[in-house]
Amino acid sequence: MLSRCKTKLAVACLTLLSTLAAVTFPAMADEQPSDSAANASGQEFAEASRDGVAMRAERLIDALGSPEFTTREAAAAELMTMGATARDALAGALRHRDLEVQLRARQILARIRDGEFQQRIARFLSEVGSDTEYDLPGWTYYREIVGDERETREFFASMLEDESDVLESVERELATLGSVISERAKWFQSRSARGGYQAAEVNTSNMGALLLAGCRLQQIGDDQSSPQPQNQLVSSQLYSLLNNSNARGAVLGGRGSKQVQMLLETWIRTSSGTTTAYYGLNLTLQYGLKEVGREIALKSLDNGSLPSSIASHAVTVLGRFGTAADIPTLEKRFQDETVCHTWSNRRIQKEPIRIQTRDVALAMAVHLSKQDIKEYGYEFANPNTQTVYDIYTLGFLSDKKREAAFAMWKTWRDKQAK
Repeated sequence: MLSRCKTKLAVACLTLLSTLAAVTFPAMADEQPSDSAANASGQEFAEASRDGVAMRAERLIDALGSPEFTTREAAAAELMTMGATARDALAGALRHRDLEVQLRARQILARIRDGEFQQRIARFLSEVGSDTEYDLPGWTYYREIVGDERETREFFASMLEDESDVLESVERELATLGSVISERAKWFQSRSARGGYQAAEVNTSNMGALLLAGCRLQQIGDDQSSPQPQNQLVSSQLYSLLNNSNARGAVLGGRGSKQVQMLLETWIRTSSGTTTAYYGLNLTLQYGLKEVGREIALKSLDNGSLPSSIASHAVTVLGRFGTAADIPTLEKRFQDETVCHTWSNRRIQKEPIRIQTRDVALAMAVHLSKQDIKEYGYEFANPNTQTVYDIYTLGFLSDKKREAAFAMWKTWRDKQAK
């Protein structure tokens, strides 16, 4: 009896399941849904999913203002986990009526952005030589100057970390580029002068970013629509900063010094105008930039309209970084009687001792020809590691002694020609 009941119950269950299957899934037996229907369903699902994420983010943001500390912390942790999907909601929360929510949203948003940035940097550092566009401000222009190697990218990453605002201006804020460089350079100058806890030592990354921006400013300055006076002002401020001992130490010995020196050389090469030519010549002496120093010295001395005030500096740079092959260029200045320095010592003579540009040119020619400068009557010539000799010590006590020195050079020259 019991066995027959179990059998009837099983049959009834099977009949019911068959009926439900026929009612619930009629299409499975006869037809498949169309592709358009499937796509529409997928889009609806994606939209519903996004809406769900947005609603979840909004609720979590409200929870940031909860009176319970644990609730606020849990909401913040989940928003961090959501990452970029919560960015729009967090951006909107910056205008939330609750100041606590505003503060926490700003902190979370900053951490999310930093995390995304670090991911981009990690990828950037792992793809040396790739032409991939990384949306990193200044990278394309920087690469044109210093190349693309592992250490090149590492230094660029450090520049981004320390000077993101300056690099942003290189590509995205060209209209305000000059003021950005100017304000940053002045800030370092003022902070370096204060000393104590308020002092701010400029590092290699700071200088690299400022010089990259300076190179970019020089480039767009070639456009006549650019305000030249602003470029001159920025050049002056960068020059002052580069004369700072902290900046010089960073450029010559800091991490990435190879790259920042390449940027410095480019900035010097692309500078134009009398004032910036003076800056460039002096910087090559300070930083020992042999190749670019010789290059711009020759370029300056070949300039027929070069002011005499700059000529003596160009002659000095060529004397330090040039070779014997450059002596003919120096000889072209042997007729330049412009007084470039004056000094007095009443124990030597009552009248001031005047150094002419040709005196400096002869001294540098003697140096490059490896002769003894004392034999040419330079009684007070004092060696100097930067300028070969202290320029003010290259004068003659009388015109007679000066003429004798040039006559001696002519005699030496005639012997070399035989």
